[in-house]
Amino acid sequence: MTVYFVVIPSESWRSISHYVGALLANADVVIGDAKDLDAVRQCIGPNAEQIAFVAPQEEITYERELHGVVDRHRHDADAIVVRLIHDDRCGDSDPSSAPLVRESGFLSREQVDFEVVPPASRDDHSDDRRSISLPRTGPLVNVSVVVTRARHQSAPITDLLLDSGAIPIVIPVIDIEVTGELRAALDRAIDRHEQGTWVVFSSRNAVASVLASTGGRTLLENSRIACIGPATKMACVDAGLHVDFLPTIADAATLVREFPPPGSISSGHVTFFASDIARDVIDRGLAERGYVVDRIVAYATVRSKVSPFVRHRARGADAIIFTSASTVSASIALFGVGHIPSRIVAIGPATSAAVRDSGLVLSAEASSRGPESLVEALIGSLSGHGDRRVVE
Repeated sequence: MTVYFVVIPSESWRSISHYVGALLANADVVIGDAKDLDAVRQCIGPNAEQIAFVAPQEEITYERELHGVVDRHRHDADAIVVRLIHDDRCGDSDPSSAPLVRESGFLSREQVDFEVVPPASRDDHSDDRRSISLPRTGPLVNVSVVVTRARHQSAPITDLLLDSGAIPIVIPVIDIEVTGELRAALDRAIDRHEQGTWVVFSSRNAVASVLASTGGRTLLENSRIACIGPATKMACVDAGLHVDFLPTIADAATLVREFPPPGSISSGHVTFFASDIARDVIDRGLAERGYVVDRIVAYATVRSKVSPFVRHRARGADAIIFTSASTVSASIALFGVGHIPSRIVAIGPATSAAVRDSGLVLSAEASSRGPESLVEALIGSLSGHGDRRVVE
C-alpha cells in the first residue's frame, strides 16, 4: 500500500492538480475533514472508503484511523490511501508536534510507502498550468470511467477525462513485454533486413521496441517507413525519423488498400513489425498485392497481474474505454463478462468487433484513434451528440 498526504491550502479548495485528481479517482481509502471530503467528493471513485471527521478533531483521532487503515490493508500492495491534510498542520511552527510529521513517522516505522503531495503538484504528463476547478464542471461530471490502456500510455486519456469532469479509474489490463528471446530474434531480423526497403509499424510499441534493439535506428534511417496511424507516426517523428506513408484512416485494411504498389518507389520487400497477437490483415494483404513480407514479432502483449483489490475499483463504474481487442479479452478475463460497465466505448472497428464477439453491447465507436475522439465518443454516447459513431 501507499499513503499519499495531499496538502490542502489552509484558506480553501479552489482547484486541484491532475495528479491529485487521478489519486482521488483511484483511491481505496480517503481520510480527512468532512468539509474537505465534500469539496472533492466529485473526484473520488465509486468504491472508495471515505473516513470523514467534523473538525475540530483531536489529532489522535486521525492517527488512530490511519493506524486502522494500515492494519487492514498492510498486505494489499496495490492499495492507495489518500490523507487530506491542511498546510497549517505540516509543522512550519513546531515540526515535532505536526500531524504530518507524526503520521509519516508512524508509516516509516511500519515500513509503509508514503508520498507528500503539495497543492501545486502536477502530473508529469500534464501541462503545469492545467488544473481541475472545484466544484467540478463539464459534460462528464460524476461519470466514473475505467481506462484499460497500458499505464505508460493512459495519461492523455485520463487528463482529458479529468478536464471533462469524469472520474478516471486506471486499470491497465495489458502490459508490453520484450523477453530476451524476443529481443534476440528481433536483432537477427534487423541484421537480415534489406536496407532501403519498406518497414511497416502497426503500433508505437513496435517503434519503441525496434529503436531499443541493436541496429534498430540504423535500419530505420535507411528504410522507407509506413505507420498505421498518427500516434505511431508521432512515435517515429519524436525519435527523429521520417515517415513516408500514412493511410487516410488508421486501420489495417486502409493501409493495405492505399499502400504504394511494389516497385513504384522501392523494392517489393516489406518488414512488418507487430505484436505477437496482431492480426494478419497487413502482412497477408500486402503479400496478396505482390510484396514479399517478413513479419517480425517486436513485442508480446501480456495480461497484467491485477490484484482482486484493484479489480474492486472497477465495480460500479459507469463506463469503460477499450483501446484494442486485447484490452477487451483481458478485461473480461479479469472482471468477468457480467461485471463490465454497461457504457462501452471502443477505439476502432477491430475493437468494436471484439466487443460484439464477446457478447457485450457497444455504446459508441471513436471516429479516430486519438484520445480526444475517445472522450468525445463517450460524451456523445451519453448526450446523443459529439465526435463519435453511436451504436444503437
